[in-house]
Amino acid sequence: MRKVLLVDDDVYIRQGMRNLIDWRALGFEIGGEAGNGMEALAWMQAHRPDVVITDIRMPVLDGLELVAKAAKECAFPVSFIIASGYEDFKYAQQAVRSGVRDYLLKPIDEDELVFALRGIEARRRGDPEREAEEPSSFSSSSGVIYGVKAYIEAHFREEISLKSIAALFYMNPVYLGQLFRRTFGLLFNEFLLGVRIAEAKKLLRSTDRLVYEIGEQVGFNTPSYFVAQFEKLEGATPSQFRSRYREAPERRSEGHEPEPEQRQTSP
Repeated sequence: MRKVLLVDDDVYIRQGMRNLIDWRALGFEIGGEAGNGMEALAWMQAHRPDVVITDIRMPVLDGLELVAKAAKECAFPVSFIIASGYEDFKYAQQAVRSGVRDYLLKPIDEDELVFALRGIEARRRGDPEREAEEPSSFSSSSGVIYGVKAYIEAHFREEISLKSIAALFYMNPVYLGQLFRRTFGLLFNEFLLGVRIAEAKKLLRSTDRLVYEIGEQVGFNTPSYFVAQFEKLEGATPSQFRSRYREAPERRSEGHEPEPEQRQTSP
């Protein structure tokens, strides 16, 4: 049996993980628990677990610090699964740079945990075919794909692409595109366009900036492409959209309802 250490400062979460799956049926057993990274490191050195499932935010020594210290101080192979309630790109990126291949978002999904454990077992056995069929759950977990979404929403003004983001997350761009569409029901480029157009609409309503200036501010390289994409989603050019919005208060004051604004396709 592979020995597992559960690390979380919430005892009820640790109890929940104990009962979440049939560990022994998968070839694993819970060997111990720890309430923070320092306790976990001491237990690891004494008992040499095969797998450590750890939260990130904990007192004394957090989960990412635990991963870094274990790499230096533990002279035996150990696989880490990060389990975090924080949908943060930086955590995911730092985890993968530290060698963590499995990152699960709390509340932990039973199937994702099983998927991660099977992937660890495949890697331990050096089974390339099994590993190819079951890629790292770091790449498939909801924690990472929501981190990708958050990254797009924070950096949409920059020149970003599926390929560049895939490189940041150490993922295959084709697989990332498929995962993104499966999770959000949109292609990567559709989602990025929707975010940019939504911001453009806010600026058209609230500022007097020129159309080309707004296009540049939300990430479009050329004014003509911005206008074409805006019209494609909104059924009106940016100038028409602004005019309709500003005419609306006058129409309301005259007792007329403004024409309903067309909805964009992205969330």
